[in-house]
Amino acid sequence: MSCRQEIPSYVPLDCDFEKGRVNAMAYIIKEKAEEAIADNTLLSDPTWWTTVTNPGDVLIHKEVSGTYAAAETTIPGRGNQQNRLGGFNHTTDLQVDSIKGNEDYWNKLNISTDYYQAIISDNYNLLLFSTVACGIMGRVTIEDSLESVIFWQVVTSWSDISNPITSDVPVGIFN
Repeated sequence: MSCRQEIPSYVPLDCDFEKGRVNAMAYIIKEKAEEAIADNTLLSDPTWWTTVTNPGDVLIHKEVSGTYAAAETTIPGRGNQQNRLGGFNHTTDLQVDSIKGNEDYWNKLNISTDYYQAIISDNYNLLLFSTVACGIMGRVTIEDSLESVIFWQVVTSWSDISNPITSDVPVGIFN
């Protein structure tokens, strides 16, 4: 049995390239995130980001620094295929400023189960959006250096076989 996929055309970047580093990020409550997953065009619409029912529906951090990576998980293959893709473990590892007075904010997010994540990269030109709810782990990091800066180390993770949804960044929301 073959599961032939209809593969869409690849979108080339002409002569440009997309720059690394996560520049900004947001957490979006499940009900609102599901709207964007159903209609990806909402992700580039500034009105969608600012129209909220409760203040905690969309939590935006305009200046962060960090990484995104996805590690594959494999499952047994079929026929002569040794293994096949079972999914990805997606992870962002970000540094967020402003320690004092924000412990309750991160304590509540650490136990939440209904937020999705948007990350902004390519010098605020590319948005990536998780396709399932995330686990959030925010903790204070202090290095042994008088020249260092204290920050929240925020690791967000989710498991899904799909890559994040990509979109243009909504104007005026993240920078």
